[in-house]
Amino acid sequence: MEIENKFSTDCLPRFLIAENVKGILYAIKGKAFPMIMKEFRDAGYTVTHKLLNASEYGVPQKRVRVIIMGFRDLEDFQKFHYPMKVRLADRKVLGDVIIKANDLDQTLFFSDKAVAGMMAVLDKMNKGRAMSLSVPCNTISAHLAKVSLNSTDPVYIVGDKYRCFSSREAARIQSFPDSFRFDSVSQIRQYKAIGNAVPPVMMWHVIHSLQKTLKITQVDFTEIREQYPTSIVENVNETSMDIDRTKNVLISLVKADNIDQYLDRSAKVYYTGKRFPSTVALNKLYYFMPYVKRKGIRDLYFIKIARVGTRKEGQPDEDKNDFRLVFEIDFVGQLFDEYKPIKLEIWRTFTDTIIDKLIP
Repeated sequence: MEIENKFSTDCLPRFLIAENVKGILYAIKGKAFPMIMKEFRDAGYTVTHKLLNASEYGVPQKRVRVIIMGFRDLEDFQKFHYPMKVRLADRKVLGDVIIKANDLDQTLFFSDKAVAGMMAVLDKMNKGRAMSLSVPCNTISAHLAKVSLNSTDPVYIVGDKYRCFSSREAARIQSFPDSFRFDSVSQIRQYKAIGNAVPPVMMWHVIHSLQKTLKITQVDFTEIREQYPTSIVENVNETSMDIDRTKNVLISLVKADNIDQYLDRSAKVYYTGKRFPSTVALNKLYYFMPYVKRKGIRDLYFIKIARVGTRKEGQPDEDKNDFRLVFEIDFVGQLFDEYKPIKLEIWRTFTDTIIDKLIP
C-alpha cells in the first residue's frame, strides 16, 4: 500500500481529509491502518483520526466512519479539534425523512414470497432489518438497488409489508438536500453514488471545525450552556505536585483588578471575559495558569469544574445574561522558580497548550 507524493513540501495542500469504514482499523490483522497513516506522514502531514457516528451530527443514519485529518503545518494540527456532537434536539431520525407518498408505490415493496421466505428463517438469521421511524436508520450501502430481505440492509415496514427505500429517501438518509439531483443517471447508479457518499451534513461539521483553525472566532456562551447545562468538565482532584505533562493547560491574562488573589494564591474561581476563542477544546480543560502582565506565568491551578456562568453570580447586581466561562480552581504549585514570559497566542490574551510544552 503506497500513497504517491507528487508534490514538494512547498506545494503540499495545507489540509488533508480522508474517510473510510470502521473496518479499516482492523484490516490485515490491524496492520493496514498504521501503514496508511505512515504514508500520510511520509508525504509531509501530521495526521490524526477519530471514529465519528453520523447520527450524532444531525444525520438520520447510524453510520460510523473513520475520519482522518492531515495537516501540513504543525500549528494547524495543534489548533484543530474534531466537532462536538450536536444537541439531542437537533438530531434526526428515520421518520424525519421518509416520504409517505412512497408507501403507495408498489414497485418498492417486496413480494409475499420474499417475505415468507425471510420469515421462515428469521429466528436463525440476522436478516430483514426493519427500521423503526423513531431512531436513526442503520447504515445504507451502495447496493440498495439490489437489496433483499436476505441481506443485512435496512428496510421499512408499512403495515405488515416490507419495502425498500426510494433513491430520494436514501439520499435524505445520507443528509443530501432534496435540491441535490441524482436523476441524470440510472436508478442503479443513483443508489450506488448515494450509498458510497460521505454524509454531507456530518462533513459540514468537520469542515466547520477545520475552518476554526484558519480564523479564531468567539464561542457562543448561550449555545454552550444549552449543550452543557451544569458543567462542561468535572476533573478528578489533584492531590500532589505530580503533574500530568500530557494534560491541556489554558494560560490567560488576568486583569489588574483581580491580580491580588493570584499573587497570594487564594483564587478559587476564574471568570473569562465576554470573548472566548472557539479553538480551545472545552472538553479537555484541565489546568489553568494566570498570566500576570509584564511578568508572565509561574503558578499552576487545577480546574475542578468548568461551566458557563455569569460574572457576578449570586450578587444583587448580577446580569443573568452576562455569560462567560467559569473555572472553579485549586492551586497546585509553582511551575517555575520565577515568572516566565511567554507569547499569548490568541488575541494577546490566551494560549492553549499542554504542560509538556511548557516544561523543558
